[in-house]
Amino acid sequence: MAQAQTKNVQNESKTILICDDEKDIVDISKRILNWAGYKTITCSDGQELLENVKKLHDKIDLILLDVRMPVLDGHRTLEILKATNEFKKIPVVLFTVGVCNKDIQKGRELGADAYLPKPFSARGLLTYIQDILNNLN
Repeated sequence: MAQAQTKNVQNESKTILICDDEKDIVDISKRILNWAGYKTITCSDGQELLENVKKLHDKIDLILLDVRMPVLDGHRTLEILKATNEFKKIPVVLFTVGVCNKDIQKGRELGADAYLPKPFSARGLLTYIQDILNNLN
């Protein structure tokens, strides 16, 4: 757990794509992740995420994806990601306010690797991400 609280040189080679339509959430998440040594890419809806992933999929290590967004919601975005061979191995953490069992179940069925409820703490965010990335190695 102490590793999640300090800047980790290992994290500097990892890139997290943050997708949320709430600018404050994107800014806070980005600050936390950058502080911990991660590189970040940000976007505000599922369509923009898919455009970024098409260009940068080989550089993205994990995606933080809000469920409720305009243009293309998180569940539909996740479904497209997991149906595309080049993208389906990128871990996806869904996060949203007002988590209900139906949303969690749907996310799991679509291939989400984890579900992080908002609001979240810096420690919680870093622990989720670190655990998922460690399990990949």
